[in-house]
Amino acid sequence: MTDYQKVSQPRVLVIALSGIGNLLMQTPLLKKLKTANPTAEISVMIGPRGTKEVLDNNPNIKNVFLGYAKPHIKQRLEMLRVIRKEKFDIGIVAFPGQLITSSSLLYCGAIKQRIGHRYDYYFLNKTKLFLTNSFSVLPVHDVQQNINLLQALNINTDPENTEYDFPLSPNDRLVAQTFLENNKITSDQLIGIHPGTNADMAYKRWPADRWAKLADLLAEQFKAQILIFGGPGEKDLKIEVAKQMRHKPHDVTLSLCETAALIGKCGFFVSNDSGLMHVAVSQKVSTFGLFGPTDETRTAPWGPFGHVIRAANTSPSYNVARLRQIKKNRNADPSLLALDVNTVFDRIVG
Repeated sequence: MTDYQKVSQPRVLVIALSGIGNLLMQTPLLKKLKTANPTAEISVMIGPRGTKEVLDNNPNIKNVFLGYAKPHIKQRLEMLRVIRKEKFDIGIVAFPGQLITSSSLLYCGAIKQRIGHRYDYYFLNKTKLFLTNSFSVLPVHDVQQNINLLQALNINTDPENTEYDFPLSPNDRLVAQTFLENNKITSDQLIGIHPGTNADMAYKRWPADRWAKLADLLAEQFKAQILIFGGPGEKDLKIEVAKQMRHKPHDVTLSLCETAALIGKCGFFVSNDSGLMHVAVSQKVSTFGLFGPTDETRTAPWGPFGHVIRAANTSPSYNVARLRQIKKNRNADPSLLALDVNTVFDRIVG
């Protein structure tokens, strides 16, 4: 076992090819790596999923390299050239991720110590052949799942006081303030909602008509203005929700960091299980996540600002450690359909 804390300037690569929410849940791992050894040079290889902004202002990260989530042979060779050129001492596959791709890159990149998980799904259990330190996936939150990897480096894995690490620039905050001024938003109470998710995860979307009813109830209860958040791919969904509302909301389409800054001005945030749910928590905003098919044990908004809302007598149906992907479905999962507007409203105001 490497005594990481006594090594001078260890060069560490963390491969994190998943989405925004996953990367935010991996930032406590990155911070612990730097805190345990301030001389460490930590680099992160990310996928093309809009995650780079999460790390742009992070002082703990030396380099961010762009990789591919499911690379073909030419792309794999590009990633491998970067890894070999940097001559890393330690490689870590963050959870969850493209396990075979990532672990094999560490192996072929001639990194001496290679750390990651082994999944239960078919041959993914065999990824331990590419790793020098492999760990079973436990029924714990993804933050803890990633911190557990630090056992291989003799670093304390206690998650107490850990939080997401998503620093913003002064300009990000200025853009957020300018957005409010340009839209003449003067209410002391702002409520953010995110009715969307990644397009290929529509099964995690609570129905648009319920979002509209909930937003109207919240606007009336708190005498608040509603901000609807989401990326360019969620434009039609935001329009659909807004059309069904009695109280006109404000549509927000900004960069990720600017979005985070504007969310930070909200009194609270309500969201499906999505990347923006985790962004809200990263800005210390009270966040209510609506859960159905996905497992809040793993992906609940982390820390004291996070709250989970689930319909009674429902349970998650998706487990990333066992299934490579859930069957694609454009409709909301039955476990979400079981969640009615009054239940969500009462949970928020209660």
